[in-house]
Amino acid sequence: MRMAWKQAVDEKKLYSHSTDLAADDERLYVVSDLHVAAFRKSDGERIWQRRHGSSGDSDVRWQMAIGPHLLLTSNGQRRGRSSDERSEFQIHAWDPATGRPLWQRSFDHLAENEVWIANEVVLAKTSGSHIEGLSSSDGVTLWRKEVIVSAAVSDGKVPTTKFASTAGVGVLQIGGGQLVAFELDTGQTLWEYRPRSVGRRRAEGGSSYGLAVADGTVFALLMDRELVALDAQTGRKLWNRRARGSSQYSGPVLAAGDV
Repeated sequence: MRMAWKQAVDEKKLYSHSTDLAADDERLYVVSDLHVAAFRKSDGERIWQRRHGSSGDSDVRWQMAIGPHLLLTSNGQRRGRSSDERSEFQIHAWDPATGRPLWQRSFDHLAENEVWIANEVVLAKTSGSHIEGLSSSDGVTLWRKEVIVSAAVSDGKVPTTKFASTAGVGVLQIGGGQLVAFELDTGQTLWEYRPRSVGRRRAEGGSSYGLAVADGTVFALLMDRELVALDAQTGRKLWNRRARGSSQYSGPVLAAGDV
């Protein structure tokens, strides 16, 4: 493996603690507790740098999401921390090419690693049980819906989620066994799916890793070791396979080509 380029980072002046990387076809983005910056992928030349934090708190972990004409940075609540340890969470939207600030939103709660971009909608898990759809152009809330019913939310153990989208449909996997599909523009639920032998509350237990979307088909590896393919628009089951044994966790799934 040949090194293409290397960029030295001034720890004191530029970054206190870098916490995430993102990339598109042309640029590489780095975020820390104080700054976000873009570098040219071809040679590592820094294109722009902006300050977005003020505290320099190394315990604040910023993440990024990248979409067409939009870069998001967010400081969601870290798992294991109680909600009263930090009173405000933020999403910042930037122009990826220039670093120009586009909009900013603050929330009382924002889940770590659970801010996504799909079509012209920004999706954010803004409570233990709800997600919000925000306009990508100005951050205004378009809709808000409850997606998690598990009693674990009230105990502070919020189920993990994974998101994928295709052709105007968003699909959320909750825990190791629950799938919820909804219209991105309105938030209206289109269909739900979980293994036949599993109730809703149990399905939201475990962890979400096994979700992929390709060519209008949702592929999910769910608890009880069920691998299933569903039509993204209707939820119609196309096929499923089941391994022996049982599990509370959903393993990773990758869809590529015909496999």
